[in-house]
Amino acid sequence: MQKTLPSYLAEPQIQYLSQLLDDIQNGNLFIPKFQRGLVWDDKQRLDLLRSIKEGIPIGSLMVWRTTQHHLATFGKIGGQSLPPQPEPTPGVPRAYLLDGHQRLSTLFGALERVPDNSATESSDAEENWNFFYDLEDDDFILQGRRKSKHVLLPLNVLLDSLTLFKFQRALKEEALIERTDQLSTVFRNYKVAVVPLVNNDLEYAITAFKRINSSGRKLDEVDMVAALTWGETFDLREELNKIKDRLVVVGWGTLEDKFILAACKTRLSVSISDKISISNADADETSKGLKANPAIINEVAEDLVKVAEFLSNHFGIKSPELLPYSYQAIFLVEAIHQVYLFENKDVIEQLKRWFWYTSYTEEFNGIKERGLQEVLEEVLSLAHAKTSFRSGKNKINSLPKRFDFRAARAKLVLLRLAELQPHHVTKGEATGSEVAELLAVHGKNAVIRVFPSNSSPENCFIVSPKDHPAFRHRLLEQTKWSNAFLKSHAISKEAAYALKQGDYDKFLEERRKTLIEMEKAFIQPLGLDYESEEEET
Repeated sequence: MQKTLPSYLAEPQIQYLSQLLDDIQNGNLFIPKFQRGLVWDDKQRLDLLRSIKEGIPIGSLMVWRTTQHHLATFGKIGGQSLPPQPEPTPGVPRAYLLDGHQRLSTLFGALERVPDNSATESSDAEENWNFFYDLEDDDFILQGRRKSKHVLLPLNVLLDSLTLFKFQRALKEEALIERTDQLSTVFRNYKVAVVPLVNNDLEYAITAFKRINSSGRKLDEVDMVAALTWGETFDLREELNKIKDRLVVVGWGTLEDKFILAACKTRLSVSISDKISISNADADETSKGLKANPAIINEVAEDLVKVAEFLSNHFGIKSPELLPYSYQAIFLVEAIHQVYLFENKDVIEQLKRWFWYTSYTEEFNGIKERGLQEVLEEVLSLAHAKTSFRSGKNKINSLPKRFDFRAARAKLVLLRLAELQPHHVTKGEATGSEVAELLAVHGKNAVIRVFPSNSSPENCFIVSPKDHPAFRHRLLEQTKWSNAFLKSHAISKEAAYALKQGDYDKFLEERRKTLIEMEKAFIQPLGLDYESEEEET
């Protein structure tokens, strides 16, 4: 049952834009933290300003008014700090924005004065707020994104009469002064409809927020679950940030929120409710499960740290970016929760076979919910030593023609190359941990294409970003390389000879043969081999 407030507070209102911005600045309108951060790109923000200039409606806002709830809110929007919420006064409603965050954040950042660089938590910390109006091109721009030699009017003077007057005094052309007056008048007189939702039911307000945001630029699953689970003592985004802080220690601080949530969903599907889908974005069921079982988040955090260590020690994978498939780590999280894997060598060997087999067969490409459930059951059975891993498919695609760091097969090429411990340009031999760390820290930037226009795997080498020029010079300009250096970079004698002769096509052809030999040597003990050339074509 809704807990309503007096009906006169629920009347829709038409307000001047400047009044709404003042309400934010003066602490009369707040942005609750269950909102997602700013997701609009520059074009969307500039188009909003153009709409106002042209008198096009920008849509109504929805505000929740309540006398009983004191929500956590963003302390900074539009690059500017906001006043803290006052202490609750019995019977006095406070207003929280439910719909319109992207629009008001854009307008507040563009039109309000004195941006600052304080460290207050923000919904838009990384954005550029240097909005200007090009008085000669008659259009809005973001300074820094596009340079202009024209006369630029800072938008944050439009609503400040004194500052605008000072700006106009420096203008030499009457036409430009008139243009600034016209623009200022448009923004001062622009009105926005505000629709209030007036009650004291937090669940009702969050449900309204969910339904409002089911159209337009949709919230992703993390956004929606964060909103639906939000409470005055629980903030999913804060919990996710805490998990990532713990993962920093093991090099996994860059793990995306959606994968942490997927690990939580897997735990819920196994131990709480089979209604919760691992792959499908059912925010309602997931949020119900997390609200009823918030301890799962800390459990998953502990298990993610263990899995990161497990993957580092047994697979040379020191960052989530190098995982062929995220579901592999997600399922290992569940396995490691149920079984202590580190002391059982047989189980570790079975899981290693499973991991590499599913990577090379690209088993997770296009996999559906039922398939995921079956793979999860298989992993748990292996972890409990109930079964041994049995391969099914025994033919895989050959070495890809193109290297794309995002693809599983490309990451597998890197992991095989890393096992060779590729030598530094000047220091010589590198340890396996050094190479793994290089890939973990620099990701795709630790991969150099010796010939920039060629994107094939055979043209890719693991090299520290700072050494890229020196490596290319050593390979192409020098003619003496040690056998150890060549071997560590998968360069055969035939490839080295072709390189010395300046036959770069032959060099790449020979190196591809070496990469294929390396890959076959790895996959054949797994019961795998390449499709025949005829089947590939």
